[in-house]
Amino acid sequence: MEEPGVFSWLGVTVYLTEDAILSTLRDVASLAAGTEIIFQYEELESQLDAESQRIVAVTKTFVAARGEPWLSFFDPASLRARVQEVGFAEVGDFRPEDANTRYFAGRRDGLRAFPSSHLMKAQVGSVSSSEERTQSRHLTHRST
Repeated sequence: MEEPGVFSWLGVTVYLTEDAILSTLRDVASLAAGTEIIFQYEELESQLDAESQRIVAVTKTFVAARGEPWLSFFDPASLRARVQEVGFAEVGDFRPEDANTRYFAGRRDGLRAFPSSHLMKAQVGSVSSSEERTQSRHLTHRST
């Protein structure tokens, strides 16, 4: 019997092509029901406010100058749909705004989540227990 697993794929997708990302997601989606992946992705710059676009542009220039150009950016709603299309039953998106509210509210030093970085959690197959459903709600999809 195949057992589900958990994949943490943080800080990776921005350096990969869209095809490589979707290929990897298809591979993970082919694993046992209940398998989960949590990955970080960057939102399209055109969907960000002017200040966030400036921050992303500076960061992209900095990392590209060091030989690590950012290659992939996504529209959150479109990515969610594509992740479901490759075989994930449960998909949640944790936006920078969610992180700021949950983890950075009230900070006096101005530290905030990076403005284009999202975390997406996806689970293969159906969620069978109420405990698993509760855990999957920690990263909930919110339309942008």
